[in-house]
Formats: sequence, structure tokens, C-alpha cells
Amino acid sequence: MGDGRSGLPGVGPEWCGLPWASRVPIPGRNPSKTSMHIELPSDKRQPKTVELNCDLVVVGGGLSGVCAAITAARAGIKVVLVQDRPVLGGNASSEVRLWILGATSHMGNNNRWAREGGVIDELLVENLYRNPEGNPLILDTILLEMVVAEPNITLLLNTVVHDLDKDGP
Repeated sequence: MGDGRSGLPGVGPEWCGLPWASRVPIPGRNPSKTSMHIELPSDKRQPKTVELNCDLVVVGGGLSGVCAAITAARAGIKVVLVQDRPVLGGNASSEVRLWILGATSHMGNNNRWAREGGVIDELLVENLYRNPEGNPLILDTILLEMVVAEPNITLLLNTVVHDLDKDGP
């Protein structure tokens, strides 16, 4: 029935996904009845270093990063697109599920014919055609397909940039 700390019966640290937290000493409790053994996960992995040569590195696979990478790749620039998550799209991905809005007519915007152009428009049109129900997983797939279709883009998902050497200004 919980541990009494939350004030709610049945709601203890185990309920919150913290099984080790129940072994943390609690002020005011008898220490002989409270175990002080805490095992935190240890990460023994070593980061993998990869050297890639390119003309442009885009760090961040949100909509801006995806559009920048696609636009540059279509101009003949060798691009490396780095995303620290398993999906592209940032806030528009299935992880967050915010819509691609841009310059649409809403919230008192009187320009009802305003809309974005370029790559973001390609994404919107493709998403409307293939995803009339608005399933965020399908948008994830569309974004991935558009990036992978560009031969000048090297896509790195689940990757973090720690250091970068550049030539020129």
C-alpha cells in the first residue's frame, strides 16, 4: 500500500518506475529497517568515433533540419544529417505529435490563402495524400523516405555530435 511518502495509497517509488528508490534511506525512519543499498545502472559503453567528410553537417533532424538537408543535397552538396532520436521530424514526429502548420489560416490569421512552399510543401502534400487520417507514424515514414531518397545525404539516427572539425570560415 505505498510507502507513505506520496500520501496516496498504493503509490510508491515502484509505481513511478524507480524500484531502487524504495531502498533509499528516508529521514525519520529507523535506519535498521531501511536498506541503504543503491544500485544505479553503470554505462560501460565507449562512444564510437566516426570520421565523415562532407560539405555540410546538419545537426538536428527536426523539420528545419530535414528541409535544410534535402535542399542542400538537391543543390549537389554532400550532407550529413545527424539526429539524436530514432525518428525524424522533431516536434512533428510520432514522439511529440505536433502538426506541421507553417503559415496556415488559424488563430485569427486573416490570410487564408497563405501557405509554405519548397520542401515543407512537398512534405505537406505527400502527407495529405498518403496519410489522410493524420497518423503520426506515417509522417515519420514519409520524412525518412524523403531523406533516404537523396543520394547526397548520409543519415545518422540515434547519434550525437560531440566534436566537429571544419575547413574554412
